[in-house]
Amino acid sequence: MISYFKNSTKFVLATGSEISLFQLQEKENVEEFIYEDIKPQCINQVKFISQHNKTLSYLNSEKRYQYIKCIATSHHENEMLVAAGQISGKVSIVNFLPTAESNLEFTPRQNRPSLSIAWNEEELNLLAMGFDKNKFDHSISVWDISRGAASDSSIVNLIGLSESAHSMCWDKKNLIAGMSSKYIKMMDLRGAPTALTVNTRAVNGVTISSNSRLLSGYFENVVSIFDLRKFTEPINQFQLANHLAQISWCPTTENCLLCLQKDSSLAINIIDIHWNGIEDDNDAHFIKRIIAPFEIVDRKNKFQLLSKATSLENICWDPKYSNQMLVAASNPSNTASSILLMDLEVPERRIAVFDKWNKLYTPLSPEIREIPMVSPPSSPTNSTNSWYPNAGIMEGDISELFQQRILQDYGQMDFERNAKVCMDSSLASVWKMLVQMKNADCFIGLRTILGIDSKSEELTIAQSVAETRAFFDFPNGGAIKVYKSEEREFAMELCDWKFMKSDLNGSLQMYIEELCKKKRYTRAAMLAVFHLRIRLACDILARGANEMDDEKSSLRISAIALAGYSSGNMWKMQCGSAQKQIDDPHLRAIFSFLSDDSFNGVLYEEGISISDRMAFACTFLNDRQLSEYIKQMIQQSIDQGDLQGLLITGATIDGIQLLQAFVDRTDDVQTAAIIGQKILPADLQTDNRLQTWIAIMRNMMNTWEMYEKRAAFDISIASTKNSQKTPKSIFLLCSFCGKSVSASISHLQEDARQRNQIQGNKLSSCPNCKKPLPRCSLCLLHMGTSLPSNVYNQSNIKSRNIKSWFTWCQSCRHGAHFVHINEWFKTNTVCPVTSCNCNCFAIDLPLLKEKKDDPSLNGQ
Repeated sequence: MISYFKNSTKFVLATGSEISLFQLQEKENVEEFIYEDIKPQCINQVKFISQHNKTLSYLNSEKRYQYIKCIATSHHENEMLVAAGQISGKVSIVNFLPTAESNLEFTPRQNRPSLSIAWNEEELNLLAMGFDKNKFDHSISVWDISRGAASDSSIVNLIGLSESAHSMCWDKKNLIAGMSSKYIKMMDLRGAPTALTVNTRAVNGVTISSNSRLLSGYFENVVSIFDLRKFTEPINQFQLANHLAQISWCPTTENCLLCLQKDSSLAINIIDIHWNGIEDDNDAHFIKRIIAPFEIVDRKNKFQLLSKATSLENICWDPKYSNQMLVAASNPSNTASSILLMDLEVPERRIAVFDKWNKLYTPLSPEIREIPMVSPPSSPTNSTNSWYPNAGIMEGDISELFQQRILQDYGQMDFERNAKVCMDSSLASVWKMLVQMKNADCFIGLRTILGIDSKSEELTIAQSVAETRAFFDFPNGGAIKVYKSEEREFAMELCDWKFMKSDLNGSLQMYIEELCKKKRYTRAAMLAVFHLRIRLACDILARGANEMDDEKSSLRISAIALAGYSSGNMWKMQCGSAQKQIDDPHLRAIFSFLSDDSFNGVLYEEGISISDRMAFACTFLNDRQLSEYIKQMIQQSIDQGDLQGLLITGATIDGIQLLQAFVDRTDDVQTAAIIGQKILPADLQTDNRLQTWIAIMRNMMNTWEMYEKRAAFDISIASTKNSQKTPKSIFLLCSFCGKSVSASISHLQEDARQRNQIQGNKLSSCPNCKKPLPRCSLCLLHMGTSLPSNVYNQSNIKSRNIKSWFTWCQSCRHGAHFVHINEWFKTNTVCPVTSCNCNCFAIDLPLLKEKKDDPSLNGQ
């Protein structure tokens, strides 16, 4: 056991039967480390190793004690008092001053081991002594040594009858003791003793930090740390590998706790405690680290002083020098009576922090210095991120990109503006895709539109109709099967394939012309081939070869190869072999489509946008294949963090998972926060992930002192939350019972939305009286029944939702589906119900003057 005297270089070393006094002194012009073999006139042989140019001097020793259990040095600066507790319970006071009087001793009434000793730091003459349990004696005695030998007048306090005191320490006037293996007592000894008790098993090694703030104790291999301001329960606990032998707070550095394990094999555990802002236990951070003394070989005798078999026995912090300690160890390679002392330094754990302008600072010596950045920090460009292809923009910290975007009102404007100021082409394509979804007022995603349930193994997709079509401008091209449905057509519109069926050639030609103006010839040719126009694709490639005037361009060769298309096996086999030699992804997709009946070369071509691939799948895959492909693409988008997958997932839980994967891959919480608060519905706005991203952006803008931008960001979020749909102004009532039918239809729609399905209402009777709802005057189906898909396909009405609406005349009360009544009134003006002469069409729509003069057209 080692114990320093207060603010001194002298210390005592206690073994089983001896207390020796040593002194450490600095020495100049020495080697990297100092090794000394000291053989004083004492029982033990001492070997000393120092890292700090120090030498060890033997001063004195006391040999008349046996079986010393614990020691404590007094806090007197002018005296060198040492209290030693023995296994018999006797406590001896040793004074190493030459002029000291005879030593004092205390003997308990009942003989039992002395377990702990502690000197008071304020009243230097008070010594607390702790003993093992005895039912006829107290476990704690407080001795005032200034009153002389132990007697009834010098023993000022007796505490803990029939208890045991495992460890003790002083906190000013209060004595803190771990007692009876079940609680810690903090006792005020001024006047009648009063105690505050905390139930815990961490009663061993009770010690207090230098700032009298934290208290620690241990039991077996668990260390408990208490805050004396809230002395009710531990603020933290740490479990180590082996049972503990000693814990000790650093006297010069606050919040640094040393933990020594039994059979530690040169390993010392250090627990660093750091506080954020106001020192509250909720803001404390505990960091564990391990230090180990160096290995040294005695050059003279050629044997290793420290090895894995060396065991650390005791450690004592240096009271004068920061982060230095004295370690006592036993070396089994030498004689049993040898002791190894090591003067070591604990490496200081320095904290480096960034300021708001991304400069790195750390405390060096007494001042804070800036650390020069040798290399740029890790960013999404130079790490594992492949999202940002423009390396020139992302060379610095990503926060610099955030600042540039904020200054350009990124997220505060419309989606088109965000696409221009996001400073990345791939991200711009995402915003353009969101523009398409916003214009269609549909953020639910293709999966929901098509009625696909990812959790169901059954086929829930909306049924389609298969048609066989031939190539329009290539007679020898053969035929291919395509699939059509109302849901698929709407999905293709979201994918920006807005080609009117009534004028497909004209609208497709206009779209292709726009692509050619942007010199995107290969994509234009791909769309032409996907719409079964091979000759048009050849003309586009030839036009691109002429306008680009590049000898190395593959457009001319591709046009020649495409012109020779044949449904024979030889042409398809040669195209399949040449796939790897084609660099352009759109050209690869063209030849893969024409040569591979499985379409895998198109569906899984990552060089093509998800929009084009999904529109292609909606055209050429059957219901089961499309359902499986949608599920695969959702999982692939989440795995890759590709925001293009929002087209499929929509504003759903899977969409939030996709945003989280994007943040994990790119660290771009700014884009995730903006997209989330722009498109997610109200029930998903409260998701913890979205709220975390929003909070991060708020904190960053506050840190950069962009308060106006942060306020605008908050306003945009509040406006999104407050925006609500216009309430219904028309309600349907049953003509028999007079109760609402609209509420039941709304419930059916809500259930379908929760199941991620888009389907027609199946309600054909009143949910209250069970009477049938009115029939359509033309198709004779009940109101609420889904219409066949061929009815939608034959109609020229653009809106898919309004076609199945039930409309009625407010004069005669007869009605029909909107798509049917619209077709009827193209050629008629009278109500379609037999024997009804109501001119329904003329009531809301004025007729021409010549028709008004006709008496047969007068309404009722």
